[in-house]
Amino acid sequence: MGTRSIILIKRNTTVTRFYKHYDGYPTENLNVLFNSFSDLRSLNKKLIEAGARIDDKFKTTEVLTDEVLGNQWDLEWIYVVDLKNKKIDVYGGGYFNCS
Repeated sequence: MGTRSIILIKRNTTVTRFYKHYDGYPTENLNVLFNSFSDLRSLNKKLIEAGARIDDKFKTTEVLTDEVLGNQWDLEWIYVVDLKNKKIDVYGGGYFNCS
């Protein structure tokens, strides 16, 4: 079985959702996120190389909504990358903030 995760890249009022079916654990995803954090193009490329796919883009400031999460409430991990504030929030299984 895969360790499903969603990575939400928040930039101003745009949120890009990446979906990753396998290897969604923090040890895998945080490595990619931290190493590419300062360059959005590099971040997108590294996420795709790590097996994620771009799922959708939204004009919103609210990140943890049914629509933005793709109505997928059975995810193991959710990562919210806030480029403006240089912050990554990690939510596990029950969506408790782990950061």
